[in-house]
Amino acid sequence: MSPGGRVRAPAGTPPRLGRVKPRRRRLSPVRARSSRVLLVALALAVGAPLVATLASTPPAAADARTDVSDFTFASFDGDYTLSRGGDGQAELRAVETFVAEFPESDQNKGIIRAIPDEFDRAPLHTEIVSVTDADGAPVEWETDRDGDFLELSLGTDDYVRGTQSYVITYTQRGVVGAYRDTRSDEFYWDAPGTGWDQPFADASMTVRVAPDIADALTGDGACYRGDPDDSSPCDLSQAEDADGDVFTTSSVPVQARQTLTVAIGFEPGTFVQPARPGEAPVFSIVPIVLGALSAAGLGALLWIRLRLWRDHPGRGVIVPQYSAPKQMNLLLAGDLAGRAASSMAAEIVSLAVRGKLRIVDGPGKKDYSLQYLDDSATDEQERRVLAALFPDRNRPREMKEVDPALGKAVTAELASAKRNALDLGLRRSVSSGRAWIIVGALAVLGVAGIVFFGVAYSQRADNGWSVAALFVTGIALLAGIVLAIAPKPLTATGADARDELLGLRDYLALAEQDRFRMLQSPDGAERVDLGDPGQLVRVTERLLPFAVLWGVEREWAKELGIRYEQAGSAPSWYASNTPFQAAMFANAFSGFSGSASSTSASWSTSGGASSSGGSTGGGFAGGGGGGGGGGGR
Repeated sequence: MSPGGRVRAPAGTPPRLGRVKPRRRRLSPVRARSSRVLLVALALAVGAPLVATLASTPPAAADARTDVSDFTFASFDGDYTLSRGGDGQAELRAVETFVAEFPESDQNKGIIRAIPDEFDRAPLHTEIVSVTDADGAPVEWETDRDGDFLELSLGTDDYVRGTQSYVITYTQRGVVGAYRDTRSDEFYWDAPGTGWDQPFADASMTVRVAPDIADALTGDGACYRGDPDDSSPCDLSQAEDADGDVFTTSSVPVQARQTLTVAIGFEPGTFVQPARPGEAPVFSIVPIVLGALSAAGLGALLWIRLRLWRDHPGRGVIVPQYSAPKQMNLLLAGDLAGRAASSMAAEIVSLAVRGKLRIVDGPGKKDYSLQYLDDSATDEQERRVLAALFPDRNRPREMKEVDPALGKAVTAELASAKRNALDLGLRRSVSSGRAWIIVGALAVLGVAGIVFFGVAYSQRADNGWSVAALFVTGIALLAGIVLAIAPKPLTATGADARDELLGLRDYLALAEQDRFRMLQSPDGAERVDLGDPGQLVRVTERLLPFAVLWGVEREWAKELGIRYEQAGSAPSWYASNTPFQAAMFANAFSGFSGSASSTSASWSTSGGASSSGGSTGGGFAGGGGGGGGGGGR
């Protein structure tokens, strides 16, 4: 026997019932206060005489029923007899004696004892045998159920004063748990429980072990006292008598919300564990079926998305290209290349280098404005972009301004680019009927998962399988909705155009000598005179919008600035308040590109609020089964 040794609950043990304070029935403090508020409201409605009557009520009498918790216990003694039933389960006969000290006023009519009727997710089958006073005279009582608690209301409608004793006798089954960490069966029990607002001047527990199971005792046992999770020990003595082994704790004071806990070890397999609802096959088979069907539905949607709705693979080999596909604006190019986020900035630069607008560098680091010049030789979509940028053609557009109307126009043009690709045969429409039928099936499975989890939870049968089914069906439904939104896959023509854009990206990344070698090659469609700086400026300038599209504008602007210096010229489409220098041009232009991209992003999004949550945790209330709580009535 090692009284000081601590016996702990195994990992994964559910929160202990002992820490749950049951709700009080009849006239609890909260309900009493609520009743008084309603009564005052009624008095005001009926008339002043009733209000005056209430106001004249002595304070002590008016507040009497609100203080039913304002008393103490002189003592608590729990006497528990542990035996083994014919079915091998542990059986308990409990005799609990509460000695209450009530005030000498019309405050209390008795007490409420809330007895946990569940341990480790198994029902305890609590049966009340009797309730008496200290002399053995019967005490009136009635029971009610509140979740996993059996509420026992003791007393009549008459007030009680002074010292009152209540002796409650009840039986339970399945009170011993099998613990993996200690490799033993344990009677791990709390009393009187942490659900009391009243202190106990003295509290003790006695556990009597029947002779037929005494030989199975391991010799390990411990007693704990105090707040939930408190490991403060208390004395536990063991003795033998004709009726078996008897374990007795020392008599100690217990404050409100504190308890005693006794842990007594038995050899593993001493007791048959009760069947728990969650162990029934239906609570594992059904979740597996729901999860498997949801996974299959999600897999079918993935197959549709990746096989039936995929982009045309194209030629498979990307060859560097020095020019973009003909008759293609930068919004359409951004859609085909998957670079829609930077396509509006690239389109603005494209309009600038073609002389349709001018970019003006302001005094601040990110102060830029646009000036309208011309809309000739532009396609219909580019004219809409210019109209959105310049509602008044005589007024510059400040890039740092956020205009909701412009934001809507930009968003509309980004969507229009995909429709243009569809009209030009670069993308194709697909049928999504089968996909949404599968989503409907996933929705049914999701609802089934929720209903099943609710049923399992209500029967205390929720387990890892039911939680997994709830998670899998929910995630499959959400993912399925996203996958079922039909895309506009690239056609063979669209894939070729995309590959050309990818080839242009690779060309932009080549070293200067490699680019020149490509332009001068016999197969090149454009022969560039390397000695003509003006021709080099035009070639480099023409590709600047695509450098913005692919995010390499800083490097390309630096090279373009060098070409301007070599040609002894400055860009006509870019105005600055400082003399032209290649390095400053590269830095300034890179700043404009980033500003244009971020501004486009702010145009096309709306503000919102995000919330963050947090997480909660807790320990074991008293550490064992039993416990419960109560209060006055």
